Amino acid sequence: MLDHPAPSRVVQTLLLLCLLAAGITSAVVTTALTSAPVMAADDDERPEIPNRRCLKCHNDPDDKTWELDDGTIVNIYIDADQFQHSVHGQQNCVGCHNSIKKTKHERPLPKSIGCVECHMNTWKQQQGQENPEYKRIDVVVAQIDSYMRSVHARPNLMDQSKTNATCYDCHDAHNIGTIGSAARAEHRQRNPQVCGRCHEEQKKKYLTSVHGQRHMAQATEGANAATDAQPGDTQAAPGAGAAHAGLGLVGTAHAATDTGDGDGDESAHAGSSDHPNPAVCSDCHTPHSIDSPEKDPVKLLITENCGTCHAKQVRTYEASYHGQVIRAGYTHTAKCFDCHGSHGIMDVDDPRSSVHPNNRLETCRQCHENAPKGFLGFHAHGDAEDFDNYPEMWIAKRFMELLILGVFAFFWTHMLLWIYREWRDGKKGKGFQREAAKEETVYFRRFSLGWRIAHVVLAVAVMTLVLTGTAVLFSGQGWAQYVLNLLGGPRVAAVIHRTAAVTFIVIFFGHLLAVAWNIARARDKFQWLGPTSMVPTWQDIKDIGRMFKWFLGLAPRPDFDRWSYWEKFDYWAPFWGMFIIGLSGIMLWFPERTASILPGWVFNIATIVHAEEAILAAVFLFTVHYFNVHFRPEKFPMDTVMATGAVPLSEFKHEHRLEYERLKASGELEKYLVKPPSERATRAGRKITGWLIVIGLILAALVLNGYVDALTRH
Repeated sequence: MLDHPAPSRVVQTLLLLCLLAAGITSAVVTTALTSAPVMAADDDERPEIPNRRCLKCHNDPDDKTWELDDGTIVNIYIDADQFQHSVHGQQNCVGCHNSIKKTKHERPLPKSIGCVECHMNTWKQQQGQENPEYKRIDVVVAQIDSYMRSVHARPNLMDQSKTNATCYDCHDAHNIGTIGSAARAEHRQRNPQVCGRCHEEQKKKYLTSVHGQRHMAQATEGANAATDAQPGDTQAAPGAGAAHAGLGLVGTAHAATDTGDGDGDESAHAGSSDHPNPAVCSDCHTPHSIDSPEKDPVKLLITENCGTCHAKQVRTYEASYHGQVIRAGYTHTAKCFDCHGSHGIMDVDDPRSSVHPNNRLETCRQCHENAPKGFLGFHAHGDAEDFDNYPEMWIAKRFMELLILGVFAFFWTHMLLWIYREWRDGKKGKGFQREAAKEETVYFRRFSLGWRIAHVVLAVAVMTLVLTGTAVLFSGQGWAQYVLNLLGGPRVAAVIHRTAAVTFIVIFFGHLLAVAWNIARARDKFQWLGPTSMVPTWQDIKDIGRMFKWFLGLAPRPDFDRWSYWEKFDYWAPFWGMFIIGLSGIMLWFPERTASILPGWVFNIATIVHAEEAILAAVFLFTVHYFNVHFRPEKFPMDTVMATGAVPLSEFKHEHRLEYERLKASGELEKYLVKPPSERATRAGRKITGWLIVIGLILAALVLNGYVDALTRH
């Protein structure tokens, strides 16, 4: 029987040929597709797989997770709408997932995402371009630089093949919102949860803190607002909406913030103390410059970051010695988190707070072991500009400011008028001709060797006090930080400062003993209100009036006895300074003993008057005193009498005519007449005096610069 095998075989053959052709065609197409280039930062050839094909699987709301062989559940869901509106919405999936060659890829995917490389290459390509799409690429590169130097970019100690945290461990690359978007605000809200994956203990403490409680309350409020929003709403309030579980991101930006200043440019916790966004992890630790909080630069940075919200508190903190040291770049004094705590920080009224009145003394004793109860009266954030809350500080500050203003208003006017009068007299050929006096062979001895040595030691001690004290006081300025670094830091500067203070005290009280001894030796001959006494008299008041008449050309220059009124002022000023600066300095030097006797607020007063009086003394010495002694036209450029001890007789007669006539009449003048100092002694005197003048003027410039800067900042 014939079953017509031939036609059947022909059909089968044709079918086989068709299948073979289809297979070859499929192979060719597949090869072409797999070899076609895709848009990538490094221009490598990659498969051109459209995003819609990836989203067929990854946008399936019924299949959001995948179980790996080891039982791990991973999220594979991508919200297509979120991705499209993110900053990466126009990028191909395979641009980042560059190991994928076909849609049915291996599972799990190898970690082949190169965020750093892609952004760096894009940045290089955009150099010199004005593409608005990449206007923030410089900010991103700055953040990459910060990240690469952070602890997150370092190899993991348990597995050196991995870094501690990658970009996509913290950021959800599929939902990075643009500036001002609701997604951006959602990123911030989930910041504690993201950081808490690795830092679980810190997260638990944070959630109990005042920051954490307010943040969670805000998140709940935002979630409720999102639930109540209309279906067509495209914008949500900052913090609205809950995140998809398992997506990695870090809250680094407030929805409306774009300062563009590199790392930390997107901190949401910036501004005033009533900012609506409580602090999250990245506000304190920064988003990208993260490192161990045990390191000094990180301690400084965290302290600085506190000020982005608590600006007033940081301003008052920086006015204290604690804050001055921090501003200088050192961390051995109390910082914000040393007193207030860090992750578990509580409101000051919370009984659990470390700065609650019931706990504050124990907090102080972390550094001041023997702190008495008097410490509780100290205003850690006392504000001298706030009369209502700190009247004693306000009064002390205003008093010192008026004192400074009054002293310099009088004496700088006195200086200018003196310059004017001597200039006018010089043009008329009047006044003392100092050049002619240099050829004299007879000199008058004004100061003995002992007083001259004491003067030099005192001058060096004062200059040391000014340098070391104002370097800390104005520690935010570059010159002050340079000086402190040169000296070895604030601790060493404090030792030097106190050594100079002790030297000053020894000289001061040693001088008092010498004066008392001289008075005792003179017995009944000493006249307390006589011509050789430093005690101010009514005659000094008259001399001031006569001097101003001379300044204005209304009377001749007055004559003086042993001490002029400005010399007496220069003498008595250190008594006031010794009382104010010395007493306040001792209080601050020995806080435990001071607080055991006096209330703690005296530290606030002592800090104010110590600084203000030091500024007054320094500027007065190196401007007014220098003018009276060295810079008035008759003396310029310097007077070496305190170095050599003697002046030409004619100069002495001009400066102290009444004393000259008194000594001559009594026959005592010859006792004080000496030969001119040797050339060697004169040169040495000029060098010593010259260096003291130069150093003093430099110090005056630095102090004035710091004082003016402080005034302008307030």
